[in-house]
Amino acid sequence: MKYIFYIILFLSAYNSKAQLRDNKLSFSHTSGFYTRNFALKISSENNDTIRFTSNGGIPTYYSPIFLDSIPISILSYIPDSLVNIKTSPRNCQGHTNKYKANILRFATFKNGIQTSPIYNQSYFVGNAKQKRYRNVPLISLITDANNFFNNDTGIYVPGIHHKQNSNSGNYAQKGKKWERPVHLQFFNAEGELQFGQDLGARIHGRIRRIPQKSIRLCARKKYGKGTINYPFFDSQDNSKFKKIILRNSMGCWQKTLFKDQLTSFLCQDLNFEIAASQPVIVFLNGEYWGIHVIREYFNDDYFSNKFLVPKDSVNLVKHDYGISAASNSKRDIEEGNGEGLKDLYSFLANTDLTENSNYIAMQKRIDINSVIDYYCAEIFFNNKDWPNNNNVLWSIGRYGQWRQIFSDLDAGWLNPEKNTLSFLLSSNSSATYLFRKLMTSPEFQIQFSKRMACLLSNEFNQENILDAIDKYETLYDPIIQEHIYRWEIPGSINQWKNKIALLRSFAKNRSTYIIKDFKEKFGSSFDIDPDNCYK
Repeated sequence: MKYIFYIILFLSAYNSKAQLRDNKLSFSHTSGFYTRNFALKISSENNDTIRFTSNGGIPTYYSPIFLDSIPISILSYIPDSLVNIKTSPRNCQGHTNKYKANILRFATFKNGIQTSPIYNQSYFVGNAKQKRYRNVPLISLITDANNFFNNDTGIYVPGIHHKQNSNSGNYAQKGKKWERPVHLQFFNAEGELQFGQDLGARIHGRIRRIPQKSIRLCARKKYGKGTINYPFFDSQDNSKFKKIILRNSMGCWQKTLFKDQLTSFLCQDLNFEIAASQPVIVFLNGEYWGIHVIREYFNDDYFSNKFLVPKDSVNLVKHDYGISAASNSKRDIEEGNGEGLKDLYSFLANTDLTENSNYIAMQKRIDINSVIDYYCAEIFFNNKDWPNNNNVLWSIGRYGQWRQIFSDLDAGWLNPEKNTLSFLLSSNSSATYLFRKLMTSPEFQIQFSKRMACLLSNEFNQENILDAIDKYETLYDPIIQEHIYRWEIPGSINQWKNKIALLRSFAKNRSTYIIKDFKEKFGSSFDIDPDNCYK
């Protein structure tokens, strides 16, 4: 009898799963953008009872029953419910936004058992997407509000983990325990729904105290699919992602919002890894959540997919790991291990690079073109949050060449007069060790100075940079006002324009000071000749 009971239990569970898999809903209107109100009609393939929610919550047996239709209308008269939730210790909640989406989640039930998957719908009524957010994709995130805003478990709020005058808070917590389920719908720049997918969401990055946060979205089989399959970025062929970032512009949040994107665009043809990115408008449970940037996430999946190597062969290690016995913290290893970097620094510490044969031998350990381009870019754009931060090398296996990763230039472009080259050479910190050691090689100095001269004639040419600034200002200009109104950051359109003016000033003046600084170091051999480029 015991075995019969278990067989019945198994068949019951199997049948329930079969019902869950088999029953389908059909909708009179797909998720998207509509100029007028309409009545949404739905049919259940098996005629099971349809239940729904309109607040992002998961439909249950106790949710309202769908009867004949649901009115889908402009929601400008309904106040936002999330805008007053404090997401930061600072008082910057912004304003309610009149433009909202009708967010609906549906599931069917029979005899108290759920018999269908959850269907997620986002309906925007009013101003057409092409007019309001032209040239920019849009993401609708749907989740139970408790996942983000509950005082005990919400990942987006200070919550129970916040302590006065510190960076603590629920949003500072890390790991799978602080990952929450969300449903993402992605609409292209024309407002057409491209896909919907269940994902896991975590708060991302070092800067988490500001009200609008970066979100890491993770594809896992437990949510349905192990990858996100969509070509987000025109600049590359990759259309398969384990994780993507919805970035809040971090240190540039109060300024132009696009400085990091702009810098990456200018450096896209250089010999280091750059995360592809593009701006996107995000709505959270139907409420406007501002401009974010979709960006690739550097991890073992990224390098494995791009370079077709095993994941366990990928190493991502912070710049100073292994320089000394005191710098072997496992926190500096983001992926793989740092043994190869320790080998490199041991080699450099015991090798005279003034001997050209040693410099040639060193290049088996370092991709010298990658390192040269990286230091040229960091020096030119005067990244204040570097080299102690945002300085990561990667390799394949223990004996693979080490190459540079370029990211997070939010703190760049600040002072065109800064002699960053002199700073690197005069500093005795471990963050500058690699560059200082390489500069003992006469051959490296020649390669490095020629490459900077080449970049000043091409990618870092004043006209090229100014054109790129115009490109991003034009892209952001139609969408920035609504973002400012929502978050009160930047303070006004004029403030935003003034920050862009500072970028233009930097672009017009930086080359003059770079040439001066390099001539002081390298003398008359530093010659700006576009026809004599080292690449």
